[in-house]
Amino acid sequence: MITLLLFLDNLLFLYFMTYQIWGDSELESDWFARLTPALSSAKILQIKRRGQNPQHIEELVMYDRPDIILCSNDKPILVLEKTREVPTGHNGGQRLGRIIRSLECNVPTITLLPFRARKHGTHTNICEINARLLRAAEIMTNIHNTPCMFLNWTTNTHGELIGDGGTAKHLVLLIDQVLNGPLSINNPHVKNAFLDANNAALNCEKKHPQYLLPPRSVSIVPSISCTYTIGMTEENCRREDPYTGMQFLYDYLYCRSGPTPIHKHTKLILNFPNISHQTFQSNNPNCPSRKSSLWYATANELVFNDKQIVLR
Repeated sequence: MITLLLFLDNLLFLYFMTYQIWGDSELESDWFARLTPALSSAKILQIKRRGQNPQHIEELVMYDRPDIILCSNDKPILVLEKTREVPTGHNGGQRLGRIIRSLECNVPTITLLPFRARKHGTHTNICEINARLLRAAEIMTNIHNTPCMFLNWTTNTHGELIGDGGTAKHLVLLIDQVLNGPLSINNPHVKNAFLDANNAALNCEKKHPQYLLPPRSVSIVPSISCTYTIGMTEENCRREDPYTGMQFLYDYLYCRSGPTPIHKHTKLILNFPNISHQTFQSNNPNCPSRKSSLWYATANELVFNDKQIVLR
């Protein structure tokens, strides 16, 4: 009798379940809704500026607006990022703020992007992903006990993207898993995604062994400090991307031991040798309504050419 009641209860829950797709772009939201029949009747909503969304969305846009937030009965169950560009060098930091915030809220994340693709322009060539991103994603997953997955958007032999990314390996399978219940790091589809990412990282590190070491902008004193030197000048210091994202990357790779910024085995220091304290703060206030607040989100210290600020 109890088993029958539980079955009926689950059936009623599924019957009355509704999905909401919050998006930064209606085009991307429509694409996401078409990935699986289960989302065909999902309500599509626009992510607004901070302070103008329901609380469950406000929590996720605190650092930056994701491309897609999937909710079940107004509870966020997945955040998805989608980009056609290969994140090389510092470009890898542009989306990390929104990904980190999702993990802090225990919402699984999927980033769909090419691991290897052609960069167009005057000097067109094939570019490969910054392997540090793939390594950091696994660390982030383990620290937050929440999947942070990077999925490869397939390209052809010329490095051109195939389709709209909807056929990327594991993508639809993972979305269906999310719709059937909380996505665990032990889910076999999650494990397969990490296996693919690990193989891609190994191949990239074999060809580009510099990824096995910190970048030249980072200096580390083991168990004491990790200093990320940012070469901005006072004329162009009113900006966040990609540096605020890269601070998260280096924090998790070289400093973090737990889920909040105070959980560190090594201090994270942001060094601005070309900028005065007053100029930086006037251009980048620690204001919750502005993305510049990310400068203060995880570092222990900010060092300027005239002053040092201890944050935590």
